[in-house]
Amino acid sequence: MGLGLEASPEEIRIFLEEADEQILTLEEGIMGLEKSEGNKLDDDLLQAIFRAAHTLKGSSAALGHTGMAKLTHEMENLLDQLRKGVREVTPEFVNLLLEGVDALRIYNEEIANDEESGYSPDELIEKLRTMAQINTPVVKETAATTQDNSTVLFAPKLITLALEQAKAKSEKVFVIRININTENTLPSVRTYQILMALEDLGTVISSHPNMQDVEKEIVDAEIKALLLTNYNLAEIEKTIAGIPDVKKIKLDEIKEEADTKKIVTNQEEVPVAKKEEKVPKTNESETKIAKEAATKTQSLNNIEKKFRNDSVTSSTIRVDVEILDGLMNLVGELVIDRTRLVSGITQLNELEDKTIAVENLGQTGAHIGRVTEQLQELIMKARMLPLETLFRKFPRMVRDLALKADKEVELIMEGEETELDRSVIEQISDPIIHLLRNAIDHGLESKEERHQTSKNPTGRILLSAEPEENYIVIRLKDDGKGIDPEKIAKSAVRKGLISTEKAKELTVREAVDLIFMPGFSTADKVTQVSGRGVGMDIVKKNIENLNGNIQVFTELGKGTEFRIELPLTLAIMRTLLVNSSGGLYAIPLGSVAETHRIQKSEIKYINKRKAMTLRGNVLPLVHLEELLNMPVPEIAGDSFFVVVVRVAQQQTGIIVQKLIGEEEVVIKTLSKLLGDIRGISGAAILGQGDVALIVDVPTLTAREQVGKHMEVSGA
Repeated sequence: MGLGLEASPEEIRIFLEEADEQILTLEEGIMGLEKSEGNKLDDDLLQAIFRAAHTLKGSSAALGHTGMAKLTHEMENLLDQLRKGVREVTPEFVNLLLEGVDALRIYNEEIANDEESGYSPDELIEKLRTMAQINTPVVKETAATTQDNSTVLFAPKLITLALEQAKAKSEKVFVIRININTENTLPSVRTYQILMALEDLGTVISSHPNMQDVEKEIVDAEIKALLLTNYNLAEIEKTIAGIPDVKKIKLDEIKEEADTKKIVTNQEEVPVAKKEEKVPKTNESETKIAKEAATKTQSLNNIEKKFRNDSVTSSTIRVDVEILDGLMNLVGELVIDRTRLVSGITQLNELEDKTIAVENLGQTGAHIGRVTEQLQELIMKARMLPLETLFRKFPRMVRDLALKADKEVELIMEGEETELDRSVIEQISDPIIHLLRNAIDHGLESKEERHQTSKNPTGRILLSAEPEENYIVIRLKDDGKGIDPEKIAKSAVRKGLISTEKAKELTVREAVDLIFMPGFSTADKVTQVSGRGVGMDIVKKNIENLNGNIQVFTELGKGTEFRIELPLTLAIMRTLLVNSSGGLYAIPLGSVAETHRIQKSEIKYINKRKAMTLRGNVLPLVHLEELLNMPVPEIAGDSFFVVVVRVAQQQTGIIVQKLIGEEEVVIKTLSKLLGDIRGISGAAILGQGDVALIVDVPTLTAREQVGKHMEVSGA
């Protein structure tokens, strides 16, 4: 069943893009508040949170999604207590607001799919409202306040707060009274419109009725509000007067506390509470709310689903105007060259002496080449996104996983400005999520264990990115206990993944690399976080599918580092062109370690498998045709070419008939009619019009495919 939103597809698309950003800003801001616990709150941070919440509330209301608007409003009310100084940041407060963020993501998914999820915010809204009533000043009623509850609006504490904020922000404080016609419309609807309009003008310090009253249909013919704003009296009056059914508007500016007595209740002194009583910071009700919020926030299934499904990139990209201008200029150059080509062809057909025409065409062709290269660079630049778009979602995930594992974890991120092709960013998200999860669960010790080894009780995880040549290197490093190669080998033997004899022959690096084997796990028990033996092999496969590779470095007691190499883009690639069995193949240059021309006599056979000795080490050899399940041709002549490819720490020699040379190719996906062809990741059209198939090196050189029965420990 659709949501029935009264908006065009384009409006919904724009809303979703903006909502993703605002929700993420909310999440980051709330977590920023958590870090400032016990310290003075950052005003800029609070402002950013309020802007995000307010934008979400307004845009979702305009879209017609009342659930999102209602929930955001309740979160805004709770946050407003921070700004008024009647609430402090606590873990319970943060957990509940983060639960609200998760609910907003559910709503966003509803809008994206135009389908109701069945989620109801009622329970969460009730918890938000309950917490909003805890730790706030409770005003004792007097006869006067019973007669007019709105007089609490002008309590000295609120007036003082408003004036302080106004001075700090160079704004003004207004007492606003608005009378509405209750006969022509539903008073609650019109009151809601007015309150929303006031919030657009500035900060509503207090109001009567408030939003909660409006929802309960508790409204009056007169609306009163205390407003902090940088708008002047005329601008406020114009905005309010534009709302239907407004009968009367009275605006008074408060410049000092004494003004309140003259303004409110016909110059009578405002009756207020003689004493403010605060409920203790934590009581049974708040603790209950907090525990429920924390439990929901920490649910592993929710954590995994939330961050794996969370969209990293949208279907659109924000492009710098300078790049667009550059693209337009280059397109203009191509149009000019097209005209020159047409003119040159005409000259060739008309002139007897074609020398000049040929020279002109040659110059035009060279210019087109330069323009095309610049155009290619700009297009690639337009597709690039900073890794910040990916990294931003990890602090929340690390926080939730750390709470689940009962560990203290600090995530440090570096190089977020490093740019990577959006298609690569989309596909690298899951592997990094898995590595982070393993770092928290397996890598970092418990607080007790870290204390025993004189380590800081807070474990550190460093996530960094930096460019290296034609690659981006992502490092994920923890300061935990490291990986024990002996334990790895014993676990692999116990699970039947390798033999005892093989385990004894493994080097330290080979033993550590066993973590990438399917079904491998060192966990003594299966937890909600990990231990099922699935994941690291998938991590490796996903990275290799991107023409990247992953390496692991570890030291017992010091920690573990995963190093991921990724190509800058999947659209354009430098390759080594080879010919084999009459076909053209492109091998990604990033996977090529070196090339050799060797004699037939240099071939060795180990367990009936071809191999050669390269600098004292055994190098497995395999025909490209063999990898592609094609007939293997006889090697003509006394020599042949070997392309040595490297995937992680494993090298394999691929036998080909001819080396053509390096060439930068544009990758094209294979037709759906062909389906997936094992070992081929795509195709490229060369300058001469020939088609070259792009070799998927990681898939073809998997250990179980190349020399799986070969002993590689000696020459």
